[in-house]
Order: sequence, then C-alpha cells, then structure tokens
Amino acid sequence: MISTLIASVFFSVYFNMTNLHQSFKLDFKPFNCTPCLSVWSAVVFYLLPIQITELIALFFSAGVIGPYLFRFIHK
Repeated sequence: MISTLIASVFFSVYFNMTNLHQSFKLDFKPFNCTPCLSVWSAVVFYLLPIQITELIALFFSAGVIGPYLFRFIHK
C-alpha cells in the first residue's frame, strides 16, 4: 500500500516536472493536473503486482530526488 502511494506521487511529480504531458500533447486532465494524475496512477498501480509497483516507485523516486540532490551538492 505504501509503495503504491510512493509510486503514484513520484510518477505524477516526475511526469509534470519534465513536462511530458506537453511533449506527448496530453494537455488535458488528468495529465496536466498533478493531484489528478496521482489518484489515477494510484488506482492503476494498486491493480498491478507489487513487484512492478515497487520498481516504478524506485525509478521515479530516483528521477525526482536525483536533481534535488545534484543541486544541493553543487551549491
């Protein structure tokens, strides 16, 4: 359950942080709304096997936390 929450939050933050919704011309809800995308991705991740959800959480958390750590180290 916690991995589903972490995966959905980091997925939606990464998706909007990198403007993928504009790159793929998905400029409508739920793709351009971070809370909306979090809810819908949580529903999808809840239905997936736990290993896939944990893998998604690992990938997208690294993608979100990495740039912040990079800026923190170099300042």
